[in-house]
Amino acid sequence: MLLILPIVTHAQNGLDRLLKGEILYESLQGNHLDALLRIYAFKPSTDKLNTSSELSETDSQLALGLSSAVENKIKTRSNDKRIQQSKNRDTYQLAWFYYNEGKPTQALEVLDSIEGKADGISLSDIEYLRALLYIRIGKFKAATGLLYELPLINQPRGYTQYNLALAHLQIGNEERGRSTLASLGRMNTSDADLLALKDMANLKLGYRYLQKGSLEQAKASFDLVRLDGPFTNQALLGSGWILFSMSQIERAIVAWSLLHKQEAINDTVIEAKMALPYAYSKLGVHGKAANLYAHAVELFESEITRLDASSEAIRKGDLSQAIVNNHTTQGDDWFTRLSRRSEQAEFYLPLLLANDEFRDQADNLSQLAQLKNRIELGLTSVAASSEFARLKRKHYDTTLPAAEKELSAIYQDMKNIIPSVPQQTDTPNKRENMIPEVAQLQQTYDYVLEARKATAEYNRQLPEYSHKLAELATELKRLDQKLSQAIASTGKQLEAIALTTLDRKRNQLKSYHHNALFALAESYDFATGNRQ
Repeated sequence: MLLILPIVTHAQNGLDRLLKGEILYESLQGNHLDALLRIYAFKPSTDKLNTSSELSETDSQLALGLSSAVENKIKTRSNDKRIQQSKNRDTYQLAWFYYNEGKPTQALEVLDSIEGKADGISLSDIEYLRALLYIRIGKFKAATGLLYELPLINQPRGYTQYNLALAHLQIGNEERGRSTLASLGRMNTSDADLLALKDMANLKLGYRYLQKGSLEQAKASFDLVRLDGPFTNQALLGSGWILFSMSQIERAIVAWSLLHKQEAINDTVIEAKMALPYAYSKLGVHGKAANLYAHAVELFESEITRLDASSEAIRKGDLSQAIVNNHTTQGDDWFTRLSRRSEQAEFYLPLLLANDEFRDQADNLSQLAQLKNRIELGLTSVAASSEFARLKRKHYDTTLPAAEKELSAIYQDMKNIIPSVPQQTDTPNKRENMIPEVAQLQQTYDYVLEARKATAEYNRQLPEYSHKLAELATELKRLDQKLSQAIASTGKQLEAIALTTLDRKRNQLKSYHHNALFALAESYDFATGNRQ
């Protein structure tokens, strides 16, 4: 019976394309461990991975926090010009990884090691990251020198301009910084992210002018902020103060009334809840002012009680545990899922999420929990893959000798047939009748020989595959231990930041509460005629 072995060269191209597609799919889905497992399974079948597979491997390693693996890969690669560009791209990705990890000095050292071109990475990409790193370490002048040219060469234009404006403002170049913000604020775009950035530029410019007392220019900047964007509230508050300063109190009341109706207790809304009754008192409408101040007092007292309950829950570790328990194998919207649970309302999430430091730590905690879950599942997958490799090797050790016997038998059949073909020229028909049988045997022989060679080569590389899996398992176990420690440490840091944030808000509300009580009494006196 003819043995049909699983790996044949004529089907290899199709298998390669299928595996490469799976690798890319898993990487794009965020299943980085699965992508790595497929990459390692793919390597034994060929010594060369295509560019997309190499990039997926680096992406997956960095997503799993395996920066040391990427560093080692970069160091061990030769300086051959054919692979230098791929090596440079890995280096660029590693620099971004360190930047996002808050290690700008280390990121800059890695970025400086890039020599020549990089696959899929332009010089402007590299210089943009370098400028961001300069901003992070306080080299604002050097950053402006790099960013100044980037808007002209098709880099993400809005982001470059915004960072350039901030760098100018940081080094005291006020006029250049404001003009750059103004240029960004007038950008013509339909992109949602750039529209938000455009609003942010106008908002920052408006408050910059407001601080300088340039009311007309500040108002013009605030007016450019969309009414349905993420920065509407800040723009309404700023516009109200400008109008109030210009003695247009009725118009200021219109702007602040829109904010006063909101239930969210953020700095913008709180200020509006105090500014609106203050504006009415300036118009002499003391009864209205007293009612609004009374509403503010009641609101502040309620919020202080909620803050106390939130702080107590956070001290017990409930928030950290809730974030860990709400992780999934993919996706980073833990806050959306958590906020939908009514029983978690005491965490005061809207306020906490407005704190960038808290958000970063919470994201880290969620990602650590996701990663630990994936690592635990991955260890199971690696064990299964290792066992499968062992069984394949055992199977091939048995089938390869059988394939050798099959080849020998087919070859002997051909030898037995060929000599019996008449050699006389006067019997061509008999010879022609025998040729199809010989050709069929020859085709079968070639097929079995091709399968045997491919399978033997695959079997030869299985030990390397198993070794890679063993290395991965060791690395994952080590990472799993570190993750447990990191989750506990990050949870403590998260709780400290959350409690500090809530304490700051509590003190702020107590101050507003005190001021509102005093203003309420004063407005009441004016409204009842007890005070002239």
